[in-house]
Amino acid sequence: MNHVIQLMNGVALIVDNDQFKIAKSKFMNWFSFSRFLTIIDVRGHKITIRKKDILLFEETVNQKDLVI
Repeated sequence: MNHVIQLMNGVALIVDNDQFKIAKSKFMNWFSFSRFLTIIDVRGHKITIRKKDILLFEETVNQKDLVI
């Protein structure tokens, strides 16, 4: 299942289940002192983003709604 992480500048990252759980837990953790998250999307690209640029974590996406 694919999930979406939406960023401030109109960009949305499509990630798999494992990366979504990792990114969300690092984002919500108060003891994570880094201002950046490193995420690997479904295509295998490694992306580093600032935490304050994240708008929302969307948990479910239907395959027919994805436009790549």
